Amino acid sequence: TRKYKQWREAIFKRDDWTCKMCGANGKYDGKKVILNAHHSPFPFRLLVRTSFEKYIFDIRNGITLCLKCHKRIHSKNK
Repeated sequence: TRKYKQWREAIFKRDDWTCKMCGANGKYDGKKVILNAHHSPFPFRLLVRTSFEKYIFDIRNGITLCLKCHKRIHSKNK
C-alpha cells in the first residue's frame, strides 16, 4: 500500500539506508544490497487486528535490515 511504502521509505531515510545489524549500506555502488524495513520491537503479527494496529506504520516500530539479516531474524523466531 501507499502507506506501507511511505513508512518503509521513512525507516530507510532515518537509518541512512544502512542495515542495523551488519552495517551494509544500500546507497553505495558495487555490490547490490537489498534492504527491508522490519517491524521491531513489535512484530507486525502482534499488531494487526488489535487496538495497537495504529502502530504498524509508526517509524519508531521499524528498523532497516539487509535481506540476509532480515531472513536471519525470521529464522530465529520460528
